[in-house]
Amino acid sequence: MHKKTIGWIAAAAIVAVAGVVLVLAVNGHFSGKQERETGIGAILPMTGGAAYVGQSCREGMELATVQFKEAHPDGKIRLLVEDSANDPKTGLNALRKLRDVSNVPIIACVMSAVAEAVLTQFPEQPSLLSVVSQSRSTLNRPNTFRYFLSSDKETGAMANFLVKKGAKRAAFLYVNDEFGLDALECFTRHYSSAGGNVVIRESFEKTGSQLADIITKTLAANPEAIFFAGYGAPIAIIAQRLRESNYTGHICSFSSFMAPAVIKQAGNAANGVFVTTTSFDPTNPGTPEQTRFVEAYSAKYGRRPDHYAAYSYDLISIFLQSWSAGGYKMDRALEEMKNIRAYKGVIGVASCDKNRDFQFPVGVKVVADGKLVNL
Repeated sequence: MHKKTIGWIAAAAIVAVAGVVLVLAVNGHFSGKQERETGIGAILPMTGGAAYVGQSCREGMELATVQFKEAHPDGKIRLLVEDSANDPKTGLNALRKLRDVSNVPIIACVMSAVAEAVLTQFPEQPSLLSVVSQSRSTLNRPNTFRYFLSSDKETGAMANFLVKKGAKRAAFLYVNDEFGLDALECFTRHYSSAGGNVVIRESFEKTGSQLADIITKTLAANPEAIFFAGYGAPIAIIAQRLRESNYTGHICSFSSFMAPAVIKQAGNAANGVFVTTTSFDPTNPGTPEQTRFVEAYSAKYGRRPDHYAAYSYDLISIFLQSWSAGGYKMDRALEEMKNIRAYKGVIGVASCDKNRDFQFPVGVKVVADGKLVNL
C-alpha cells in the first residue's frame, strides 16, 4: 500500500479514536462525573376551581427539588408541569405530552378524577400520587405510589368520632366525581359498621350549583351530623348555609376544608367544624421537620404552606431520596420506595404498605379562628 495512503488511514483512525474519547469524556466516563438526570412530570390543576390546590402542590414540589439539588449536585432534576384543569381528558392529554414529547420517566399527579383516568389507561405508568383520596388508587398499578390520606382513612376516623359523640344519624354530601363517590362508599361502610345510619345522601357539582336546595333537603331529614366531602368554594358555602340555618348538629368535613382559600371564604362559619387531619399544622409546627419546612417555604414564597404543599413536598422528597439511594436508576428508586418505613416527613411518620400506599396517623380536630385545635 502506498505510504501516503497508509498515512491518511492512520490519521483517520486517530481522529476517530479521539472522537470516541471526547464523547466518553463529555458523558463522564473518564471524569467520574457521570450525568445523572431525570425529569418528573407533574399533572396539576393550574386553572379552574382547584387551581389553588395545583399552585400549592407545585410549590411544594419545587421546594423539594431545589433542596435536593443543593444537597446532591450530581443529581439533576427537571420538574415539568402540565395543567389538567381538574379534568380527566385534559389530564390524559397532559400525560401524553409529558411521555411522548418531554420523555419523562415518572409523573406526579393530583386530584382523584384525573389520576383515575390516567392510571386506568396506563396502569404500568410510574406514578406519584398526592391529593388523591380515591381509596383504591394504587391497586393493580404496580408502579404507583400514593402519599395522601385516603377516603377510607378519613371516613373511618370520622365515622368512629361521630358514633363516640352519640351521633348515629348522619347526612353525607359529596362532590359528584371519583373522589366524592368513593368517599360516599367508604363512609357508608365505616359508619354502618360502627352502628350509625346514613339517613340521606346528596351529591353536588364542582360549581356548587343548587346547594341551597340540597341543604334544605338535607335538613329536612333531621340528621344529627352532616359530613361533606369536596374541595373549593362549594364546601365553604355548605358550612355557611348550615350556620345560617341555625343547624345545631355536628358539622364535619374532610381535610380539604383546611385549605386557606376555603377557610377564608367560609369565614366565621368555619368555627366549630370538625375535620379529619394529620399532625401537620402550619400555624403550630410540632416537629423539627415541620418547622424547617414551614420556615423554608415561607422564605421562598412569602406565606405559610398549606397541607397540599406539605404532602407534595414529602412525596417528591421521598422519591428523590429513593432515586439517589438507588444509584439514580428509576427501577431501583421504585424498589427503594417500597421499602420505606418510619419516614419522618412533614406530614408525620409515614411507612409504605404492601399496596404502595403510605400510611400515617389520622385523627379529628376542630376549627377555631381558622386554626386546628385538638379535641
